[in-house]
Amino acid sequence: MRKIVLGFLCLAAVGTTAAARADTYPPTTELIGEVSQSVVSNQCYIVRGDSQFLRYANHKGFITIPEMTVAGYQLNGRITLSFSSATGGTVLTNYATDYPTTIQTASFTNYNQTYNANAKSLNVRFKLVFPNCTLPVTAVFATP
Repeated sequence: MRKIVLGFLCLAAVGTTAAARADTYPPTTELIGEVSQSVVSNQCYIVRGDSQFLRYANHKGFITIPEMTVAGYQLNGRITLSFSSATGGTVLTNYATDYPTTIQTASFTNYNQTYNANAKSLNVRFKLVFPNCTLPVTAVFATP
């Protein structure tokens, strides 16, 4: 009888683990969604639009921002997120080679992501920190 109870508890634990895994999205999956508008000033803003997001297991990821202006510089496109902690790191805009280094490489802080299993969506929030411009980024992505 004891073996039967122990076997039942083991099966229940395996089922619980599988259910917990089903409540997340697969890592290294590119997600499609939308970034929200964020206006700090006429020289520091993000326009609402389509976005893509991916976070790798190696502390890197990217987000696509369709229209962003920082200190008068257009930074439209994919930005690389390089995490140095769970909530922050460095932002790289590799395509902006003619821009000042303070625009090409900046930091991000307050990174937070929450997964809604019922809606199958991932909500991502963080702040991009440039000189004289801290932009809140809020985006929602559909998950498989």
